[in-house]
Amino acid sequence: MNADDAWAELNRAITDRTLYTADVRRLRRWLKAANDHRASAGPALPETIEQLIAQREGQTQARWTVIGAVAAIVAAVASVLGLVAMRWR
Repeated sequence: MNADDAWAELNRAITDRTLYTADVRRLRRWLKAANDHRASAGPALPETIEQLIAQREGQTQARWTVIGAVAAIVAAVASVLGLVAMRWR
């Protein structure tokens, strides 16, 4: 996809409000297009896209933190159950 296609796609995303629900890969492509067209886009658009990217990355990091915590709890419960089973033998 060339820069003009990405710019046109970004403009469609702004119009139909899918900019705010796009994935990080698409946001990064649109950020490059916004930076390439900064004269017509102004400084606010790239900043908005950067904020959306940071938000998505933060959500991903939080999700993996929760998954890690759940895995640790499951491991602890399994360990305790193993100790209890050994004690009852």
